[in-house]
Amino acid sequence: MAEFADGIDYTLVAAADLSGMQYRGVLVASAANGSTSGRTLVCSQAGDPVIGVLQNKPSAAGRPARVRGWGESKAIAGGPVTAGDILRVNAAGFFVTGNSGYVAGTALTGCASGGLFSMAVHIGQATA
Repeated sequence: MAEFADGIDYTLVAAADLSGMQYRGVLVASAANGSTSGRTLVCSQAGDPVIGVLQNKPSAAGRPARVRGWGESKAIAGGPVTAGDILRVNAAGFFVTGNSGYVAGTALTGCASGGLFSMAVHIGQATA
Protein backbone atom coordinates (compact mmCIF):
# COMPACT_ATOMS: atom_id res chain seq x y z
CA MET A 1 0.00 0.00 0.00
CA ALA A 2 1.28 3.46 -0.87
CA GLU A 3 2.07 5.74 2.03
CA PHE A 4 2.67 9.48 2.15
CA ALA A 5 5.43 11.51 3.76
CA ASP A 6 6.89 14.96 3.36
CA GLY A 7 9.33 15.92 0.66
CA ILE A 8 10.44 18.90 -1.38
CA ASP A 9 7.80 20.18 -3.77
CA TYR A 10 8.02 22.73 -6.57
CA THR A 11 5.05 24.75 -7.77
CA LEU A 12 5.19 25.15 -11.53
CA VAL A 13 2.63 26.07 -14.20
CA ALA A 14 0.77 23.30 -16.04
CA ALA A 15 1.25 23.25 -19.83
CA ALA A 16 -2.10 21.46 -20.31
CA ASP A 17 -4.99 19.88 -18.41
CA LEU A 18 -3.21 17.42 -16.10
CA SER A 19 -6.26 16.52 -13.99
CA GLY A 20 -5.97 12.82 -14.92
CA MET A 21 -2.19 12.67 -14.46
CA GLN A 22 -1.70 12.74 -10.67
CA TYR A 23 1.26 10.62 -9.46
CA ARG A 24 2.88 10.41 -12.91
CA GLY A 25 6.35 11.64 -13.84
CA VAL A 26 6.62 15.16 -15.22
CA LEU A 27 9.21 17.26 -17.02
CA VAL A 28 9.78 20.91 -17.82
CA ALA A 29 8.15 21.68 -21.17
CA SER A 30 10.17 23.29 -23.94
CA ALA A 31 9.93 24.17 -27.62
CA ALA A 32 11.69 20.84 -28.27
CA ASN A 33 8.65 18.92 -27.00
CA GLY A 34 6.16 21.28 -28.63
CA SER A 35 5.06 23.11 -25.49
CA THR A 36 5.36 26.48 -23.85
CA SER A 37 8.80 26.64 -22.28
CA GLY A 38 9.02 26.47 -18.52
CA ARG A 39 5.66 24.82 -17.92
CA THR A 40 5.03 21.33 -16.54
CA LEU A 41 4.09 18.45 -18.82
CA VAL A 42 3.69 14.69 -18.23
CA CYS A 43 6.61 12.69 -19.61
CA SER A 44 5.73 11.33 -23.05
CA GLN A 45 8.81 9.33 -24.04
CA ALA A 46 10.48 6.47 -22.22
CA GLY A 47 13.45 7.79 -20.29
CA ASP A 48 12.39 11.47 -20.48
CA PRO A 49 14.33 13.85 -18.19
CA VAL A 50 11.83 13.62 -15.34
CA ILE A 51 11.93 16.37 -12.69
CA GLY A 52 9.50 14.78 -10.23
CA VAL A 53 6.05 13.34 -9.53
CA LEU A 54 2.86 15.37 -10.04
CA GLN A 55 1.09 15.69 -6.67
CA ASN A 56 -2.10 17.52 -7.59
CA LYS A 57 -4.61 17.61 -10.48
CA PRO A 58 -4.30 20.93 -12.38
CA SER A 59 -7.45 21.12 -14.53
CA ALA A 60 -6.20 23.46 -17.27
CA ALA A 61 -3.10 25.01 -18.80
CA GLY A 62 -1.85 27.83 -16.61
CA ARG A 63 -2.99 26.23 -13.34
CA PRO A 64 -0.47 25.53 -10.52
CA ALA A 65 1.18 22.10 -10.72
CA ARG A 66 2.75 20.77 -7.50
CA VAL A 67 5.72 18.52 -8.29
CA ARG A 68 7.51 16.33 -5.70
CA GLY A 69 11.18 16.75 -6.61
CA TRP A 70 12.67 14.89 -3.66
CA GLY A 71 11.37 12.68 -0.87
CA GLU A 72 8.63 10.09 -0.58
CA SER A 73 5.74 10.13 -3.03
CA LYS A 74 2.89 8.01 -4.26
CA ALA A 75 3.40 6.90 -7.87
CA ILE A 76 1.62 4.83 -10.52
CA ALA A 77 3.41 1.76 -11.88
CA GLY A 78 3.68 1.15 -15.63
CA GLY A 79 4.70 -2.46 -15.02
CA PRO A 80 5.34 -4.72 -12.03
CA VAL A 81 7.39 -2.93 -9.36
CA THR A 82 9.23 -4.49 -6.41
CA ALA A 83 10.56 -2.61 -3.38
CA GLY A 84 14.16 -1.64 -4.08
CA ASP A 85 13.75 -1.33 -7.86
CA ILE A 86 15.42 1.64 -9.58
CA LEU A 87 12.75 3.56 -11.50
CA ARG A 88 12.43 5.66 -14.64
CA VAL A 89 9.39 6.83 -16.63
CA ASN A 90 7.73 5.21 -19.63
CA ALA A 91 6.01 6.93 -22.59
CA ALA A 92 2.87 7.60 -20.50
CA GLY A 93 4.66 9.06 -17.47
CA PHE A 94 4.16 5.89 -15.42
CA PHE A 95 7.08 4.53 -13.40
CA VAL A 96 8.85 1.37 -14.57
CA THR A 97 11.99 -0.47 -13.52
CA GLY A 98 15.20 0.44 -15.29
CA ASN A 99 18.53 2.03 -14.52
CA SER A 100 19.38 3.67 -17.83
CA GLY A 101 18.68 7.23 -18.93
CA TYR A 102 17.14 9.51 -16.35
CA VAL A 103 16.47 7.82 -13.02
CA ALA A 104 13.40 9.01 -11.12
CA GLY A 105 13.96 7.20 -7.83
CA THR A 106 13.67 3.92 -5.94
CA ALA A 107 10.54 1.90 -5.14
CA LEU A 108 9.79 1.70 -1.41
CA THR A 109 6.88 -0.70 -1.87
CA GLY A 110 5.81 -2.96 -4.71
CA CYS A 111 2.69 -3.43 -6.82
CA ALA A 112 1.35 -4.76 -10.11
CA SER A 113 1.16 -2.71 -13.30
CA GLY A 114 -1.30 0.16 -12.93
CA GLY A 115 -1.10 0.06 -9.13
CA LEU A 116 -0.25 2.80 -6.67
CA PHE A 117 3.01 2.42 -4.74
CA SER A 118 5.47 4.49 -2.67
CA MET A 119 8.76 5.68 -4.08
CA ALA A 120 11.72 7.70 -2.90
CA VAL A 121 12.10 10.46 -5.48
CA HIS A 122 15.76 11.19 -6.19
CA ILE A 123 16.23 12.45 -9.71
CA GLY A 124 19.49 11.79 -11.55
CA GLN A 125 21.11 10.37 -14.62
CA ALA A 126 22.21 6.74 -14.55
CA THR A 127 25.82 5.93 -15.26
CA ALA A 128 25.10 2.30 -16.16
